[in-house]
Order: sequence, then structure tokens, then C-alpha cells
Amino acid sequence: NFFKKNNNYFACFVAMGRQENKYAREIIDYYSKLGVEKFIIADNNLENTEKFSDVIQDYIDSDLVKIIELFGSAMGQAEFYQIIYEKYRNKCSWFLLFDFDEFLEVHFENNQSLTLNEFLTNEIFDKCEAILFNWLQYGDNELIYYDNRTLIERFKEPYYQTRANSFVKSILRGGLNKTVFIPRKSSHVPDRGVNICDSKGRIREYYNPFNVYPPVFDFWHGILSRPGIVRIS
Repeated sequence: NFFKKNNNYFACFVAMGRQENKYAREIIDYYSKLGVEKFIIADNNLENTEKFSDVIQDYIDSDLVKIIELFGSAMGQAEFYQIIYEKYRNKCSWFLLFDFDEFLEVHFENNQSLTLNEFLTNEIFDKCEAILFNWLQYGDNELIYYDNRTLIERFKEPYYQTRANSFVKSILRGGLNKTVFIPRKSSHVPDRGVNICDSKGRIREYYNPFNVYPPVFDFWHGILSRPGIVRIS
């Protein structure tokens, strides 16, 4: 009953995670405020270790989060994305395909923060089937030891001088009657049959399976990546 029969949702967050219980509540709270209505999470933890249900059972009980149990599975992200998309393609207008350490931020030129609905309904994306967002790496910010603050509180200084910022993740439009990911291929961008654009609505060619280079930072749309974390804009 996770997706009620007659209900459709604007934004669904899809992720695969392992050993990320420390970040699980933060990422769900963060994206809920942006406008995500449903979370589909593959629990790929090893057997007899932590489980996401240990820390987000209340979100599971409320039907905000659906857990797919893949304990110790060798399934790759691209395969998981394709399975989920085939099953739910007509239930979500957009699928956010991010990781637990990736925080999307979107702004207009005046630096006003936007909700997902405000951003994705802009006419510049009318012809886009997938939108690519550059990372912005944060590094360790000289914090060697874990403390109980949130990731956003702990890691505040981005690191611009790295080629890794050309890497991307994507938001995928729902309702496409096509293969969007091929197993054992890139999980960063959809298959070549999908029309992709950058975060300013410009159609992009498939010259690299991971990159939009130079990164789109002229006004912010991107993934904030904190140590390993990406700020997606």
C-alpha cells in the first residue's frame, strides 16, 4: 500500500545505502522540506550489522519511506534504479537518484532557495527527461573525528579546486516508456535514449558518462557533497 492506488506524487527520492544510519534521518528530513513525498531506500547493509529500520522505523510506519531489503546484495545502483523505475514510473512525476551524503540545493539568480516543485516546473525543463546536477565537494574540513552534529553543521567549506566537481547525479522524469538505466552501466546519468539537460535547462550531449564540464556553478544548482558528500545544484 506504499503507493496508494489512485495517488501520484511529484517527487520521489531513490537511494541505495550501506553503513549510513548516522545520516539517514538527516537526509530524509532535508529532502522532505524540499518537497519529496516518498522515499524508496535499498537497505544494502551486510547481514547482522545495522539496518535502516533501526533509526527510521517511524518513517517506515508512516509510509513516508519504503525499504527494499537487499542485505549483502551485489546488485548495482543502475540495476536498482531500473527496477524501481519500471515498477513506479507512473506514480512519481520526478525521481531523485542521489546518495545519503548528497544534498541538493537549487536557487534563482537572486539566491532565493526554491522547492523542488518551484524549480522543476520551470518551463526551461519542459523538453528534459533527465536533469544533471554537478557535485560540489566539501572534503573533510579538517574534522578528523565524528561528532553528533548534522553533516550540514559540520562541513561548511566547499572545495572548488577538484575535477571531481564535474561529476553529476540526476533527477529523472517519470512516465517514460523506455529503458532508463542498464545494469553494470553508469548510475550517474541515464541511458543514451533519455534526453538529458544540465541544471539550467540546456540540452547536453553524451560525451562522458559522468561529467558536465566545466561544472555549472554560475548560479547555484548543485549537489553539496560532504566528505564524500556532494552538494548537488
